[in-house]
Amino acid sequence: MRAGGRQAHESRRHAGPDRERDLGARAHPQREPAAYCSSKGGLGLLTKCLALELAGDGIRVNAVAPGEIATPMTGNEDVDPQTVERPGIPLRRPGHAREMANVIAFLAGEESGYVTGSSFVADAG
Repeated sequence: MRAGGRQAHESRRHAGPDRERDLGARAHPQREPAAYCSSKGGLGLLTKCLALELAGDGIRVNAVAPGEIATPMTGNEDVDPQTVERPGIPLRRPGHAREMANVIAFLAGEESGYVTGSSFVADAG
């Protein structure tokens, strides 16, 4: 893994500050196959392990764990998430892809320069 991380680091050296992100880890179990849930849960530990391995090379590794996002997968592709009622979500709506992009932009920016090995849950509560 370390060699792969270094190779990714070298390939982006001229693209600006190096950032590693792992998207899609879920924080809450779902009624889905065990393999799917366990792979999503495993991303949290993988994030921490890679953060430890790659920190010495100046590479930060973080994960974003989104809740339901209005996408083709959820059947809400071209829908304003503010108009979709989801009683089971504390904010009562799915998220917008731009909201996840904002979390990722924060993690990629200098404002989060001291953050590594973290999983950010962005699931409306």
